[in-house]
Amino acid sequence: HANIQDAINAAATDDIIIVCAGTYAEQLTINKKLDIRGPKYGIPGSNGTRGSGEAIIVPPSELNTSVPREWSTVQLVRIDADGAKMDGFTISGDNPLIDGYSYAGMNVEAGRGIRSAANDVTFTNNIVEKFTYIGFNAVGGIPTPTYTNLVLSGNKFDQIHDLTQLGYGFAMYIQATAGSVTNNVVTNSRAGIQVQP
Repeated sequence: HANIQDAINAAATDDIIIVCAGTYAEQLTINKKLDIRGPKYGIPGSNGTRGSGEAIIVPPSELNTSVPREWSTVQLVRIDADGAKMDGFTISGDNPLIDGYSYAGMNVEAGRGIRSAANDVTFTNNIVEKFTYIGFNAVGGIPTPTYTNLVLSGNKFDQIHDLTQLGYGFAMYIQATAGSVTNNVVTNSRAGIQVQP
């Protein structure tokens, strides 16, 4: 397939999608139970041996259009399917081919990295970088429903920034979602994790 979303659209429930190294300028919607594996599958995001050869997902266009722009809630990856898995990617709010929003020493085109609204989601061994709003956002409880069995592990979150004192800039924001959040590394970010019932 020419891009990741085409592979998702063509896949059947429970398929495994293997993504090759490269840069993918696209917004993703994962709306079925799939196991999506990047070239760094199984290697923690903070592992120094990952080296080159990443599958890097970047914005296809300027997504930070709200005011203030750093609080843009538009996500780069949306997970809406129970049982979806994503492992071994770099997900970046900066597409170097686009002159985006200059903020906190970054040039970004997206405020939120991943939005998850499903049960049994597994998000592991990824690098999430250069967002202004939230890196990984589990969004239960607005006002309902609640979600369960989130696995958020082995990821590295870097440069998730909002410079305002009462703002966002959370590497992880987990709301009304039960699960396991372990062995993640957060660097150069305003806040590591916000948990809200």
